[in-house]
Amino acid sequence: MFLFAANPVPAGRVRTTWGAAGPLRRAGEATLLVAVWMAIGAAVHAGPEEYLLLGIPLTALFQVAVRRQPLRALWVRDAPPLRLPRLAWMVVVALAAVPVMDALGELVGRHWRPAAFNLAIAFGAYPAAYCFWNLTQSRMRQLTACVLLSLALDAVFRTVLWMMRLESGPHPLTGKALQTLALEIPIFIATICVMEEVAFRGLIDTHIHRPGDGRGWLSAAYVSGLWGIWHLPILDTRGDSLVGVILLLLAAHVPVGIVMSMYWRRSGNLLVPGAAHAVLDAVRDAFFV
Repeated sequence: MFLFAANPVPAGRVRTTWGAAGPLRRAGEATLLVAVWMAIGAAVHAGPEEYLLLGIPLTALFQVAVRRQPLRALWVRDAPPLRLPRLAWMVVVALAAVPVMDALGELVGRHWRPAAFNLAIAFGAYPAAYCFWNLTQSRMRQLTACVLLSLALDAVFRTVLWMMRLESGPHPLTGKALQTLALEIPIFIATICVMEEVAFRGLIDTHIHRPGDGRGWLSAAYVSGLWGIWHLPILDTRGDSLVGVILLLLAAHVPVGIVMSMYWRRSGNLLVPGAAHAVLDAVRDAFFV
């Protein structure tokens, strides 16, 4: 349990004008944000890319208008200046190269939506480098622990699905699978800094839970439940029991989400839970899709 001990990052330059709101009100505001996101996504029949892109303005608007916090606090909680030294720009270039090339290819073919999606990922390279540059040695250890615990919990979940004959086992370890991992992990790291993880950990978890609040695991479970249910509008549930789908989403996301929320709270750096999210998604694509 010591891995989940509270270790809040000093507030630094971040204002706390939203502090008067009680925990139930903050949870209600976060729930309303997710409900609006889901409702818009369902109303316009958004695909996965459009659904993720929709979260960018919603996250930014909530951070600025409701929480009244700087956007940079979404990535590093104590919000140091959003500047990078020259060496860190190498990280930006490395993370942005593939999505920029993909975006250019889509633009040539006049495929506007995937082009916009890839440009958003390329934009995420800057906050990803910002997170990386603000990692300390202790946070690197937290990042490693978060990745390993998340992988272990995901393996348990997939094993249960396999035993219930709801999912096939993993694909064999091949060169193609390793290539997928190597290519997708950096892309997903840039992605989580502008979509999904920045919303559910950087914004929603921070809004619901304050340093010093009791029952931290309960608020982490609530955030993770919201995260799981949030996937509903982009799933094809025709012919399936809606209750069964929701239970599967909760089983898949709540245990892993609790780990990610706890390590986000402990580290104050989005790259810690974000790396776990990126690795999980890459492992899924390499071995289970």
